Amino acid sequence: MDSSVASLSSDAPTKQPFPFFELPSELRIKIYQHVLFIEHGKGVVDLDYFNDRRIAPRLTCFRACRRMHEEAYPIFYGSSQQPFRLFPVGGHVYRTKKPLLELLTPTYRGAINTIELRLGPGWERVPKCWHTGPSLGLADCISLRNLNIFVQIDPTDTTFKGHHGKGNDENTYKNLCVRWLQDILEQAPSIRKVQIDAWEGVEVESPMLNALASTVLLAEKRLTWGPERLKKLDKEKLRQARLDSMCGMEQLEDLMTSMVIGDQRTYAF
Repeated sequence: MDSSVASLSSDAPTKQPFPFFELPSELRIKIYQHVLFIEHGKGVVDLDYFNDRRIAPRLTCFRACRRMHEEAYPIFYGSSQQPFRLFPVGGHVYRTKKPLLELLTPTYRGAINTIELRLGPGWERVPKCWHTGPSLGLADCISLRNLNIFVQIDPTDTTFKGHHGKGNDENTYKNLCVRWLQDILEQAPSIRKVQIDAWEGVEVESPMLNALASTVLLAEKRLTWGPERLKKLDKEKLRQARLDSMCGMEQLEDLMTSMVIGDQRTYAF
């Protein structure tokens, strides 16, 4: 009986490790992207309470072996579809001592391709961790190519009159945001494209957006508008076109009325 059990155990096939590194590099990259991209490559990496469930399990492949780490980390940090948020947002922002970029090692910072600058949260009292000092590590971001700016609110709007914080006026936050942008473009000269977007409530002629766009153009960077801003611009163009067409109809009616009056006067003679 013991001999039969031993023979069965000896006949059982031993499980062999999968030859992952024998796969073509293109296929390995696809696998890394499938594993490492959060929300199918449409998420933003930021300091968040749920990162232990949302991101941490995906990064366990970094610890598999040195070769896998060297192949995987540039894909996670270097994707343009998965930007890293420069300043943290959310309810814990005032308790955060350092932003995400400052917590990363120079190696990981050097692989980042895209960062997001979200403006608006904390406009009345800016969190202390929102800064562009040397400790932030922007100088290490040698692979940085894209900067995405999203404006949630523009405090220069008359809606916020009298609510700009102690000692501030309507232009204080706007000027601070411009200085942040100038510092980012100066410390990370590798940035090529800046995309500016905003919520629909931000006006088309927003002083904040105009100031940011002017700063980008002065730095000789490529400026593009985000999808939400393009929707707003398209709606504004459609509204203006309707107004123009209405004005055109009114002018046509006035012209036809004058022609009728003229005809009546002619016939009267």
